Amino acid sequence: MKTIVKDHIPYEATHVGEHILDEMESRKMTQKELAKELGIQPSYLNEIIKGKRNLNAEIAVKLEKVWGIKAVFWLKLQAQYEIDLVRIKYRELEKSIVSN
Repeated sequence: MKTIVKDHIPYEATHVGEHILDEMESRKMTQKELAKELGIQPSYLNEIIKGKRNLNAEIAVKLEKVWGIKAVFWLKLQAQYEIDLVRIKYRELEKSIVSN
């Protein structure tokens, strides 16, 4: 017999930028300092942190070089965010179908 495991669907998806901000704060770094270390514009980093831009593999590798945290970790957080967004969307669709 097959067991069906329902994935937890969060109330709200957490963008990888929030995790980057947490890491910056724990290291007492400013966005300007991190952007300089990553070799990107502070405005570009700010868009990632605010969830307006997704993290890509290039930035993930740069974070790995700066902080020593594997690029795949950052990319998994980005992927989980995107999956959560879709699951939340479908959950809301299902709720609206049931209530109608």
